[in-house]
Amino acid sequence: MIDTIKVNNKTIPWLYVERGFEIPSFNYVLKTENVDGRSGSIYKGRRLESYSFDIPLVVRNDYLSHNGIKTHDDVLNELVKFFNYEEQVKLQFKSKDWYWNAYFEGPIKLHKEFAIPVKFTIKVVLTDPYKYSVTGNKNTAISDQVSVVNSGTADTPLIVEARAIKPSSYFM
Repeated sequence: MIDTIKVNNKTIPWLYVERGFEIPSFNYVLKTENVDGRSGSIYKGRRLESYSFDIPLVVRNDYLSHNGIKTHDDVLNELVKFFNYEEQVKLQFKSKDWYWNAYFEGPIKLHKEFAIPVKFTIKVVLTDPYKYSVTGNKNTAISDQVSVVNSGTADTPLIVEARAIKPSSYFM
């Protein structure tokens, strides 16, 4: 399946993720301490750290691609506009229902002689390594109470929007 990426819900129609890309997950790091005169180490704990990885991308640059054949500079300018953000952005694979809050690092290296297809990598830095649902949850309460369960792997702030059917003196 050909997949592409969305950056802040925007895509480039001629940009695809190279086949065989493996989505990194479970970046837990163990903290240990070595003790002189003792074999092995002492376990101090583990935590989920930030991490970075490269996404291999392919530019479809032929007569059948969106807007036809593009020049080196046209492609490079579009890519810089697409990835150039100072703050975190939503990075989503189009085939997935989750996203990361990500930063992008350069450089973007495109060979000066355009071949078909054009391949390059972009470095992604995840300072927040959790994946977030695109849709979230919505629960319409018909009765007087609602149970909310977080089925994810991280603590998530709860946002409650409530509308009273009749005037009430309190809300719990």
